[in-house]
Amino acid sequence: MAPRSFMDCPLQLQLAILDHLSVHDLRHLSVVNKGFRQLAEPCLYSDIRLTWSCDQTPPLTQLVRTILERPELRLNVRRLNLDGSGFTESFTHADIEPPPLPISALPVTAAAGQIRSTGVPGADQWIRELQAGAVDALVALLISTLPNLRHLCLDSNFTIESFHLGAVFRCAIQDGGREGSTLPKFQFLRDVTFARRTHEWRHRSVNNTPDVLPFFSLPAIQSLSVSIDNPVNWPFTLANSTLTSLKLFRLRETQLEFLLPSLKSLRKLHWNCYYQENLDNFASKDVIDLDVLVEALHHVSETLTDLIIEPETDPDYLSGQYEAPDREIRGSLQGLAKMGHLQKLEIPWAFLMGLAPDSALKTAVRLGEVLPPSLEMLTLNDCLLNYELWDWQDEIFVSGIKAVLGNEDTMLTLPKLQCIEMPFSSYSTCGDSISDELRAELDQMSLQSGITLRAI
Repeated sequence: MAPRSFMDCPLQLQLAILDHLSVHDLRHLSVVNKGFRQLAEPCLYSDIRLTWSCDQTPPLTQLVRTILERPELRLNVRRLNLDGSGFTESFTHADIEPPPLPISALPVTAAAGQIRSTGVPGADQWIRELQAGAVDALVALLISTLPNLRHLCLDSNFTIESFHLGAVFRCAIQDGGREGSTLPKFQFLRDVTFARRTHEWRHRSVNNTPDVLPFFSLPAIQSLSVSIDNPVNWPFTLANSTLTSLKLFRLRETQLEFLLPSLKSLRKLHWNCYYQENLDNFASKDVIDLDVLVEALHHVSETLTDLIIEPETDPDYLSGQYEAPDREIRGSLQGLAKMGHLQKLEIPWAFLMGLAPDSALKTAVRLGEVLPPSLEMLTLNDCLLNYELWDWQDEIFVSGIKAVLGNEDTMLTLPKLQCIEMPFSSYSTCGDSISDELRAELDQMSLQSGITLRAI
């Protein structure tokens, strides 16, 4: 019997073997001969990851050129990851802005033709900015060629501006099927990450709200991680979304009222509430209004099972400030008890127990009025706690939890609660953990209550 070669194996077996090869190996395989090229290229282009850093310029222009010259390759692209989270000049260690990308390798005539064929408004401006190496223009061009995209991740260096990218998605969703347009409908795109832009405090005149809201209206969208600038006016009303998991950055609670009503299928929400004095000061204030937050959350009360809330503040660097501003908390979370499907909740200790250590014991006994009876896991993080202003000791956190467990009325309202996680002081004498004595006390409290207690 004549020996069998790899190419004699069934196609399914060949593809299974290729799945274990690195991108480097696939590239080498694709230049062996025509047969291997036809076999390797679909795998090579199915999952594309490019990184942009000070010492690594992504071959984004070359990728666009290849796809324009060989349009059959665009059908293979399922996943696109454009990584890069900031630049630091190697000699001065100073943060610098991402520069324009080199476009000398780009076939400008073919690129302009592709842009015009999409039917997206503003084609002339898009072409001019592309010729200048604008990142947004190049990324929008690439994505406008990918009809089978399922996963899209744009890291911080690629999200500083998004005008043309937003226009692509707005046009695709509103009238992407019109006659003569080459623009995809993105009907397979299920997972999108659009990161907070690098050095966003330097870009106060940019607002991405109308550019990123179309992600919510993608026909198959399931998971979305997105940073949304707080707009002066909400640009348009969203249609009902298929989204089930949302990680949301920067947008404040006053804007959630416009976003959440359309998310009729949302099960998981991770909200990073952000405040910086020189950003969005027309819409983002130093007061967190819990009443407004709870009212907005009621729009997803029939579906939401997991909720994470992480407030964050940063200094106004342009004014020479180096300390993050304090934020005031107003209102109450009492309406949270009506979130009848909520099983996992992570929330600041400051929201439930107060901003000062002496408020914890007073507040703990009333948590039964705040937390929903469906809750199974409660995590209290240390966001907004001022360790320098107040003497936050680990004993305070443990005492607060002990007060919760010791209140019979509170525990009767939380019949499904299985685990509580609490913060410990970053200034703890034990460094990265609570003391052995407090840990033993937690273990004893866990044994008595039947609820697992952990310090995080």
